[in-house]
Amino acid sequence: MAKPRYPITRDERLKMPTDQSHPEHAALPSDASMTAWRLLHIEPDDVDALKLKLTLRDALPAGSAIDHVSSLDEGLEVLQERVYDAVLLGICESGKQSLDTIKHFTADVDDTPLVVLSSDENLRAAVDAGRSGASAFLLKSKLTSEQLCGALRQALEHPSYEGELPERRKEPRYALEAAAVIFPIEADGKPGREIAATTVDISLNGMVVLAQQDSDLVPDICLVGVECPDGMYRYATVEWRYRRLALPAIQFGGRFLRRVDDPLHASRLTPRFDPQQLRFTTALDAAVLQEWVARGILRPKVVDRVKVCPHCEALPTFREGCPQCGSALTETSQVIHHFACAHVAPAIEFDGDSLTCPKCRAQKLVVGADFEYLNGPQSCRECDWNDATLSLIGECLRCGHRFAGDQAHEKEVFEYHVDRLDPLALIDRA
Repeated sequence: MAKPRYPITRDERLKMPTDQSHPEHAALPSDASMTAWRLLHIEPDDVDALKLKLTLRDALPAGSAIDHVSSLDEGLEVLQERVYDAVLLGICESGKQSLDTIKHFTADVDDTPLVVLSSDENLRAAVDAGRSGASAFLLKSKLTSEQLCGALRQALEHPSYEGELPERRKEPRYALEAAAVIFPIEADGKPGREIAATTVDISLNGMVVLAQQDSDLVPDICLVGVECPDGMYRYATVEWRYRRLALPAIQFGGRFLRRVDDPLHASRLTPRFDPQQLRFTTALDAAVLQEWVARGILRPKVVDRVKVCPHCEALPTFREGCPQCGSALTETSQVIHHFACAHVAPAIEFDGDSLTCPKCRAQKLVVGADFEYLNGPQSCRECDWNDATLSLIGECLRCGHRFAGDQAHEKEVFEYHVDRLDPLALIDRA
């Protein structure tokens, strides 16, 4: 038989005899109902090659075989002579060298699925590998037979990822393809750079999305907006429970956070009186809230207006007091108005128990019949002020600052609202 010219299709492979005499062929027992796989393993590290063979010893379908070569050039030569179901490409270098190796392979081989086994744990390498044509990207340090067989099945049989989470198994999941956007919630509570995404499925407890973004740039907790049938985006806070390569994107699966865990729950967006700060505050810092407002996620609403201290903006008390020093320790002197002579004077000037008028000398005056008591001038106990009327005085409960009532600042109290995602509405659509 003439040596075939690469590339050869998988249909053409079925017409070619299998060279069972190759020294690397080894039949590996497994589920007899599954189709046997013929794999080429390109691995310069002999120890890693042995580890992989041991890892897959009992995991591949019955009759499967693995051929091992030590270099990429040798592997490309073998591919000129034989057809394989998939190629396992072991990569020891990192960065640009790793990417160049993958590109070199995919430039020469465009019909055989490629699974990259790398020592580079930077997920950027995984994304670059997918964009260069790799079907899967697995880490050597974390390689298991389940992972590798799953990657091979995906490449050869195109199964869908299950991605089930324990809590999501309790609820049905519905396939849903809709535009989405991911807002990472940073450690300080502020929104990170938004990431375009697409939903894969949704349940009452969580969702799965696809995004072309480095996984390590996406924190565990994010706000996810989903475009609803009315064209509006509605949001849910999601904790990512797994991240998987779904070339050329990353698949993120997570659960919806409940009230206690959700950093953007309504209870954290509603103002409450803080007895320590003596102010109306929300659980989220004002600067954080403004960042979310600027992104168009939160909508502020005025729920009250309060007078606050002009120095520290804490709540003050208000009362009538001395306009000169602000003291509330004032007193009023009592005066008597004598009806008969119309004399008005401090009560202390009406001599003795007989209440004698100092002007007309009338005696034994009777309250109500001969005279009436009136409030006289105000005087301050803490300064020398004396006048007829008091002023409205504020005193801050936090810093103690005294100020005229008309100097108080008026502050609006806001609550914040986010349009929440209703999974049931999207499930009905699905």
